[in-house]
Amino acid sequence: MSGIDVIIPTFRPGREFEKLIDRLRKQTVVPDNIIIVNTLPRLSKRQDEKGSIINFAPRPEKTDSLSIKGEDGFNINFYNEGEEGKISVFNIRQDEFDHGATRDYGIAMSDAQFIILMNQEALPLDARMIEELVKPFEDKTVACSYGRQFCRRGENKTQQLLQKCYFPGKPYVKSGADLKRKGMETYFCSNACAAYRRSVYNELGGFGVRTIFNEDIVLGAKIIGAGYKIAYTPYARVRYHKVYDAKQSFQRSFDLGVLSSQYRDLFKAAGTITEETPAVKRTAAKLMKDNNYIMLTRLLVFDVIDAVGYEAGINYEKIPAQLIRKLTLNKEYWRKGL
Repeated sequence: MSGIDVIIPTFRPGREFEKLIDRLRKQTVVPDNIIIVNTLPRLSKRQDEKGSIINFAPRPEKTDSLSIKGEDGFNINFYNEGEEGKISVFNIRQDEFDHGATRDYGIAMSDAQFIILMNQEALPLDARMIEELVKPFEDKTVACSYGRQFCRRGENKTQQLLQKCYFPGKPYVKSGADLKRKGMETYFCSNACAAYRRSVYNELGGFGVRTIFNEDIVLGAKIIGAGYKIAYTPYARVRYHKVYDAKQSFQRSFDLGVLSSQYRDLFKAAGTITEETPAVKRTAAKLMKDNNYIMLTRLLVFDVIDAVGYEAGINYEKIPAQLIRKLTLNKEYWRKGL
């Protein structure tokens, strides 16, 4: 069994993906393997599936040349040189992608003791990210750790405040004892930058076969429910943040409601899954203190949108399938049936 592997699901990654791979290979603790699970876009009738997205070509130096086609049609090239940070790519079809099962598939390609999951858009801010991410595992009861996420430059103050609420500057460890006080926050972790102890991951059966969204919270709930702990370390730092417009925010909250309904029994010890609420309250208080009423109004409007979307998702079984496909952010999920 090797020490540390990194798993990254990809789908037409942006130009910074090369930086992500380069920074992973320059860490103070270099992963043994970087496993990319690449989702192939749906092909038109004129496209040839063979080599249209990814291809392998031997170099004279006996290293593998890997090329992934990015979002703008450009090629991202990788080369394997040496034993550390070796890249492997596994292709799946778009109709095979699932937030939980795809990550489980990538992990199945690894035999590492510790598994690091990352988003294709998350960029390590220094060379100590992996080192800091695995430090909490010195405590044998810690099954998962996740790092701090920073907004991209130029994002508005509301987004920055919310991000600070989700990812503060002080480390902490969560256990079942926190459920009464923190509720769903106890289960929270983020697979944009998270590490898992392989033995516990195996014990709990991984993320699950079919997950619409937030597979990390699903496994987080299993971890806490089994008596293990989740560690947050602000010293493992990445720049990553998703920004949603009003429609996308509604759709995201709808999917969150669907997840809450489907995993009702798993989450019942924590109550509601709306983990945004404490962060929204703290952010609103800060904006009021600063007399920033424009941003406060925007925050509250989005909070109402999220609440309506979440409530609709909770009741998704009462909604016609045709309408669900308009309400969801993850349309691919519903192609497989309700």
